[in-house]
Amino acid sequence: MLRQFSSFILLLLFTLLTSVVSAQQPQITQVQPNQIVSGQSVTLTIQGENFTNPITVTLNGYGQLTVNNANATTITADLPGNVPAGQYALEVNVDGTPVTMPNAVTVQSPTAVPQVNATSSEPKRIIVGQSATLAIRGNNFTATTQVRLFGYGDLNTTFVDATRLRAFVPNDVPVGQYDIVVDDTASGGGTSIIGRGLHIQEVPPPPTAQPEPTETLPPPSPLPGQPSLLVSGFTSNPSTISAGDSVTLTFTVVNQGNRMAEGVSVALDSGSQFVAASGQAAVPLPNINPGSAYTASITITASNEAPAGPVPVPLTLTYRDFSAEVYTSKAELSVNVLQIEQMAQITLDNYAVDPNPVVPGEAVIIRATITNAGNQIASGVLVRVNGSENVLFAGPEGDSFTLGDIQPGETAAVVMPLIASSAAEAGPQSQSITISYFRNGESQQVSDSLTINIAQVETPEALLLLSSYETSEDVLKPGDRFTLTMALQNVGAASANNLLITFGTVESSSDGGSGSGGSGSGSGSTQTTSTSPSSTFAPLGNGGRIYMGNLASGLISEIITQDFMVSGDVDSGIYNLPITLNYLKADNSAVKETLYAGVVVIVPPRLLITLDTPLPESVNVGEPLPISLTLVNAGTAKINLTGAEVTGGNAEVLEGAQTTLSPLSADDDVNVAAMFVANDEGEVTVNVSLHYIDDLNREQTIDNIYSTEALMPPPPPEEVFEPEPVVTEEPVEEDDFLQRLLFGLLGLGS
Repeated sequence: MLRQFSSFILLLLFTLLTSVVSAQQPQITQVQPNQIVSGQSVTLTIQGENFTNPITVTLNGYGQLTVNNANATTITADLPGNVPAGQYALEVNVDGTPVTMPNAVTVQSPTAVPQVNATSSEPKRIIVGQSATLAIRGNNFTATTQVRLFGYGDLNTTFVDATRLRAFVPNDVPVGQYDIVVDDTASGGGTSIIGRGLHIQEVPPPPTAQPEPTETLPPPSPLPGQPSLLVSGFTSNPSTISAGDSVTLTFTVVNQGNRMAEGVSVALDSGSQFVAASGQAAVPLPNINPGSAYTASITITASNEAPAGPVPVPLTLTYRDFSAEVYTSKAELSVNVLQIEQMAQITLDNYAVDPNPVVPGEAVIIRATITNAGNQIASGVLVRVNGSENVLFAGPEGDSFTLGDIQPGETAAVVMPLIASSAAEAGPQSQSITISYFRNGESQQVSDSLTINIAQVETPEALLLLSSYETSEDVLKPGDRFTLTMALQNVGAASANNLLITFGTVESSSDGGSGSGGSGSGSGSTQTTSTSPSSTFAPLGNGGRIYMGNLASGLISEIITQDFMVSGDVDSGIYNLPITLNYLKADNSAVKETLYAGVVVIVPPRLLITLDTPLPESVNVGEPLPISLTLVNAGTAKINLTGAEVTGGNAEVLEGAQTTLSPLSADDDVNVAAMFVANDEGEVTVNVSLHYIDDLNREQTIDNIYSTEALMPPPPPEEVFEPEPVVTEEPVEEDDFLQRLLFGLLGLGS
């Protein structure tokens, strides 16, 4: 007995524990809205139980959604507008425990919406201060069509059917002429305008004539009347639903009668495609005065058999007046019910490429997953790699791969071994694929593409450079012979095979402008160079072609020499002498490259120098001697003379050692003169240096040396001194005695 009681207690505890655990499991009871048109962004409201954080919401076949708010019974999450059309299951993960509602959300493809067209309206005129109801006729009206007066605003609008609308004009519309705008942009139907469709007129003035007095009548009895309710305009939230979904209709009830409507209630008629969502068949409204309106709402649920398209919602308004007389009015709203189309929707979910990047010409494996995001089975699914310019080609299993049948919401994996094209270009490349399947026995096909990253394959190539070169003369003149000595170096990664060197030639022509590179300049003009046989530099000896054989990678060739002659009519300039290289790459494809060697050519000035008076064969030391030269420009271009300098060997320049000269034009002349004196006997040299600027703006000198012989001057003749004649003076008387005495002493006489 005790054992049976213990077993009963254990069973009871197990049952209680199971109920507690099951009570804590999350559950989804409802998702609203559950039908959406593709391209619309909406907020999903998920009703259920035991929702506790952390919470994630996933739309299977699309991805995780952003959760806005959550409590124990309600979750709101954003559904973006880029969700493809199809039927989706919704999964809520509550603290690691997932719960899924299949076929929770249906996304439908958008369809073209007919445009509204308003053709007429009645009445055309209303007295200011009065209210009225406009009757508007046209085409393609829907439950979301709204009427407004341009310049006033929206009117309470009642949708009657696709060709009729009613719009309530309140008594506060100012005087004026109004365009009637029928707007259905909410559902994509556009707008239509009835130009100057309503005229609000002034109250007519009282009559000017004095009425005749009448007898006083007794007070009139109360006028008969009654309340009169109608529905003017409504909206639905959401604007479209699926069969079995709920919708809230918000509408405006207007009292057009002349008595207050009391005890107003709105009820959904029986026998329609809808039932009250909350179980409350009638919605009570407050009393409505004459000319007043009240906005009410009712939530209803469409039956599972509700047809697609606008479905009428019949309503009955029940009310009474102050005398307790009961009245009823009928109103008909509508709800747009979507048709759920059964279809399979096959998409390429994701894929991986191995290896990545792909080497051209080598094997590659594509691993992909294919998902059926529709609500119908896809039979005989086949994936094929195709396209007019394939990056991938058939591998050992071909280019088509079968996956069989894929159920709605399921995903299938496929492995595709293929071969990358050897001609595929490096970088991301697009590869087309087609996914074919059968739906209701009819063949369907979906086109998609893969992005394949092709690896950069480096092909070794030769690269030849002019390692060194020089000419036998740094500066050449027209008509000069010279030798070009050079060497080539292969800095590439492959050999240059069957290397043939061809020395091109350059032809120059004046274009009157400025140039660079292979252009020469002379006489103030610009020369443009181009390759042409036997022109500026003519190869000598071997026709200008040398066979070098193979030049391996990293090597420098042997010294190469080639003789040239400069054309005699070339102008001054810096010229590019082309060296054309022809060789074969490793794949035997031909390569032609051109290297250039710079060659300087200077045309000397045609200056005719004449010594006006030849120097004598000999001069005396210390004797001044003049020297004079005449310079004549015998060419056609200006000679940029800058100066003349006279220096002497065994001589001293007395005058004209430095002379400043100006540019000498063609056929013009100038004189240079100096005075020198020999210092000592022997050879005497006089150097006249003429300085000028050449065509490359460099200073140049022309030396002219003249010589003569210096001699010592002859000695001066010796002077002959003749004795002066003796003049005999007449004796003077006083001196006779003395003279005789002197002679006597000398024994010369007495």
